[in-house]
Amino acid sequence: MTTNLTESTNDHYKGRLIIWTSGVLKDQATEITGYIGVTGKLSYTAATEAPGIGDTFVVV
Repeated sequence: MTTNLTESTNDHYKGRLIIWTSGVLKDQATEITGYIGVTGKLSYTAATEAPGIGDTFVVV
């Protein structure tokens, strides 16, 4: 999933949780398995659906 996160360190968020706060995944949480700092792309364990453009989330 491409994000607007600005952290430049690869795997900075690895092992943390992403919780969606809007969209079809609202209130679902899953583990972050990777992060590419140059692109802001997150990878995570399976979710029930793909997030939509503009869906919001928090990382904890």
